Amino acid sequence: MKEFKRVIVLVLALGLLWSMSYSQSKVTGALEGTVVDDEESALPGVEIKLSSPDMMGGSRSRVTDADGKFRFIGLLPGTYALEAGLQGFTPQRREDIRLFVGQTLIVDFVLQIGTLQEAITVTGTAPLIDVRDSAVATHHIPESTIKDVVFSRDSYQYFAMDLAPGTYVAGWHGIKAYGGTTRSGNTYSMDGVEFSHGGFGSSWMESDSNIFSEAEVEGLGAAAEYDGFDGLHLSLVTKSGGNTVDGMLQFNYGGIAWSQESVDRSDPFYQLIEDPEKEGLIYGHFNLGGPLVKDKLWYFASGTYRKFTYEESIVQLPSEEYETGRYYKYLPTGIIKFTFQATSSTRLAAFFVMDYFKMEHAYQGIYTPFEAAGWEREPSWVANMRIFHSFSDKTFIETTLGYTKSGFGVGGYSEEAMHIDDITGIASVNYGWRIQDDAPRYSANVALSHHADDFISGSHDFKFGVEVEHISDHYTYRFHGDVYYIDNVEYDGYYYDYAYYWAMDVQPKAFRAAAFVQDSWNIGNLTINPGLRFNYYKGTLQTSTEVFKTSGFAPRLGITWDVFGDHKTALKAHYGRFYDKFITGIFDNASAGEEDFIGYIVEDDGSLSEIWRDPFSNPTTIDPDIKMPSLDQFSFGIERELMADTSVALSFVYKRWYNSISRVNIGEVFDLTDFTFTDEQGQSQTWDIYDRTTEASTYSLTNPRPGDTPYIERESKQTYMGFIAEFEKRFSDNWMLNASYSYGKEKFWPTGTDPNDLVGFDRWGGEPVAYPFHIFKVYGTFLLPWDIKFSPTFNWRSAFTGDGRWEADVRAPGSITGRPTVNIEIPNSNKLPSYIALDLRMEKSFTIQGDLRLAGYLDIYNVLNRQKATSVQSRLTYSDFGLATGVNYGREFRLGIRLYF
Repeated sequence: MKEFKRVIVLVLALGLLWSMSYSQSKVTGALEGTVVDDEESALPGVEIKLSSPDMMGGSRSRVTDADGKFRFIGLLPGTYALEAGLQGFTPQRREDIRLFVGQTLIVDFVLQIGTLQEAITVTGTAPLIDVRDSAVATHHIPESTIKDVVFSRDSYQYFAMDLAPGTYVAGWHGIKAYGGTTRSGNTYSMDGVEFSHGGFGSSWMESDSNIFSEAEVEGLGAAAEYDGFDGLHLSLVTKSGGNTVDGMLQFNYGGIAWSQESVDRSDPFYQLIEDPEKEGLIYGHFNLGGPLVKDKLWYFASGTYRKFTYEESIVQLPSEEYETGRYYKYLPTGIIKFTFQATSSTRLAAFFVMDYFKMEHAYQGIYTPFEAAGWEREPSWVANMRIFHSFSDKTFIETTLGYTKSGFGVGGYSEEAMHIDDITGIASVNYGWRIQDDAPRYSANVALSHHADDFISGSHDFKFGVEVEHISDHYTYRFHGDVYYIDNVEYDGYYYDYAYYWAMDVQPKAFRAAAFVQDSWNIGNLTINPGLRFNYYKGTLQTSTEVFKTSGFAPRLGITWDVFGDHKTALKAHYGRFYDKFITGIFDNASAGEEDFIGYIVEDDGSLSEIWRDPFSNPTTIDPDIKMPSLDQFSFGIERELMADTSVALSFVYKRWYNSISRVNIGEVFDLTDFTFTDEQGQSQTWDIYDRTTEASTYSLTNPRPGDTPYIERESKQTYMGFIAEFEKRFSDNWMLNASYSYGKEKFWPTGTDPNDLVGFDRWGGEPVAYPFHIFKVYGTFLLPWDIKFSPTFNWRSAFTGDGRWEADVRAPGSITGRPTVNIEIPNSNKLPSYIALDLRMEKSFTIQGDLRLAGYLDIYNVLNRQKATSVQSRLTYSDFGLATGVNYGREFRLGIRLYF
């Protein structure tokens, strides 16, 4: 922490000494434009007035310069109006200008000769296309969409990413996007503060979506200020309150009995699903915002309580029959936020957000009976302080200090060891392991800005920033009873019981520092967006003298062409290098706090005899020349405004990953042997498999390359190619609609760090398997007669890697060291049916008096009651091989009410 505190002081000092740039921050936007007369001559001295209910401090005004230009910087996301007036000309006004986080929108005026006293003329339409930014497929989600469109059964904020093109929800805390890693591949920020888990990298907060005023999903063609992801970046902006007191009470209920099953009982594929999973919800929420001092000090506060009930087929022991069982999850969350306009040029904001996730006897199912289910706790919170100061309409500084605490604990209800039957796959006796994890994160970011006109052949929006971050993670893992058992393992016609031991107690610390500089260089209709970022990474371990240390440059270059000069058509191209998120999980397995993984055979008297061990407690060295994982990304796109509030976009992206990190066993020796198994057709087969005969003397944390061991055949390689088409109609004339189609194809090449990964790969010809997929999404809101809102959401996607694709696998007998698993079918050979889902919300509102309104709504999930297996038993030796072990939720109904005041 001393090192981190020193760096914070350095960052703040640099921020005060360095004059920097004007391009927009991660939580604000800008409006700029030019005023001319009807002969297209620049008009200096025009008064431009800016107003918005989302703007603190009242309306603002600027006067156009000698070239007729004006700009407003540091604007909070919201809806704005601009008015232009000059003596001798008819004043004009532009309304409903929707500014999203990070945008710079251009609003031009053409004034007609007249008098200043004439009625104001409302002209033109609000701009839709950002013709300065080179990012493509950026998806903006306003508060109205968050409120009206059904995007998550659980109101989890990160599910908003699933509205963006090319993304899909992939399990717990997981969103997969454009070939990126499912959980740690995305970054998640709340008012500019990263809130993912410092050890795992996944989204950890489960805040209620009602606390956000907007969300933005981006990452293709991002500027140098963004890094730490190979998928996308989710930026959430919390509500701030306003000059009027506004609040809402909301209640939502969906009973278990309101859920219908979707399983076809006549299909033997679903024979294990005696009672498909159902979900019930009790949801209560309040929020209140307003002024403590009008135009000076605003507040926003909110609290939410959610209780989830889960019901599904749960195996009963010792009968191994299935009965309906239930378990529960409890999730209180809250936020308190203050925004203070200290002076006309200085604004401060601070918030505290918390949630406390709690489950008892969690995740029971057809392989997990009540006695083998555990408890789970996840207390998390985020705190933030942000300071904005503008020196002029060309220069400003922003400073952010953040603190995030992610907690995680799971365990069983006794110290007895868990048993798993190798024939049925059913667990018994107790939950298997006890985990405790606490990961605080401290961060400080400073960015200052300056805009320069007529400098080096055009105007420039420079930006320079410095970021520092410190993460510590204390992670402990052990098995209840010190071991877990796998019983009834068949080998050569005989059955054996095995036991396994492993534990770890690690306390890694990660430090990251970064500096970036970027420019938005505008020459007529062309904008060039160069940028350069430098990242420094350092990781230390309490139980080891080894140090993870590396650094790297991330160049970015984007070009945007305002094709016709009317700010309605933009052609964009971008190249960028992006580095992975720096988390302690990258290097913590170099810690000496990890113990050996030991395999035992269980003797007739119950005693344990060791048969093999992975000596994980042996020292692990960290390659002094190790490189941080990165990717090169190329994107190209065109965006076009078709008519008022309507636009289309086409985008292409290609990615190539480099420098994966693995712990490589140095000195281990394998013998290529064989083992015999019975395949899914009942035929006996004999395959090669690698059996380790000599244990490693040491390990190396490195970027695996040929020559590190005799078994590593190639460097890591992964590619992704994708195409995105999007249509957007913003809400106007009583409707809005967003539709997108995405195609992507991923390819993977195994390195051979584990030689058994190459068994199937080489058997199928040594060529990478391509995983193509398609996604089609539509969501919208339509205001019908009698003030009824109709908001449907439709998703169709083909099977993805790890989601709807599976291959039969066989686990080697206990005599083979580590009991490796080998896929015996060609990857991508088994696909489940495509995912199809239609959800909708119907809402009717009533005005009681003034601002007092009551709204009632009905949510229907899976309207078509489509069935889809979510998991399949792929272990060939299990008696349930090839059968569905999980299905999606059937049709589900929920009722809710909202009271606005």
